[in-house]
Amino acid sequence: MYKKFVNYLKDEEGQTSTEYILLIAVVAGIFGILLLVSPNTILIMERQANKIYMTDTFFFENRIVIGIALLLSSGFMIKTYLSFS
Repeated sequence: MYKKFVNYLKDEEGQTSTEYILLIAVVAGIFGILLLVSPNTILIMERQANKIYMTDTFFFENRIVIGIALLLSSGFMIKTYLSFS
């Protein structure tokens, strides 16, 4: 599986919508893990990027539910990508 991922990164055919969905899945997985394990890390990043985006209190009040949803959707998108590759 690692070799397949490295070959994917070396591919020079350009980005397709499937590859963008895979990228979104990885980002969603990272944020899902951060929400569950270390929500303070997101707060620190938010303070650094405060000029770009303000985090909502709803986001942190429901961080466990949102984190699990992000991890599940991330896993589903990656599984779907790998099954059609």
